[in-house]
Amino acid sequence: MLGQQDGGKRGAAAHTRSRPERARSRARNDECALSPDEAAELEQLRRQIAEVAMERDAAARLIREAIR
Repeated sequence: MLGQQDGGKRGAAAHTRSRPERARSRARNDECALSPDEAAELEQLRRQIAEVAMERDAAARLIREAIR
């Protein structure tokens, strides 16, 4: 639905949801895996980025509606 509202472009939230899981599965198989602290920090940063992207998208919708 989000992609349809903004001309087919995906919002950050649409494609970041699966990243933490992929990162965890890769980390299990990788000799150079992140430490638990680094993995937790990375996951937290990804959540924060997704949250900021959702706020950006909400602000953009409000602006578009205000212009109408």
